[in-house]
Amino acid sequence: MWHRKATSSSLRCSFRHKPKDQVEQLLAGPRGIYICTSCVDCCQQVMQKEREKRPVPPR
Repeated sequence: MWHRKATSSSLRCSFRHKPKDQVEQLLAGPRGIYICTSCVDCCQQVMQKEREKRPVPPR
């Protein structure tokens, strides 16, 4: 699969599409995927809420 090489000015969050200069930090993932720290925080909150919904297994 061919991927265009991204330039620093064209980098943006793959989730909210915010450009690099509008986010605190942009983290690179595989195959040209990027995620900003705001999206990471949002994902962590969603995951925590899902964990809280799970029943506690008996001991």
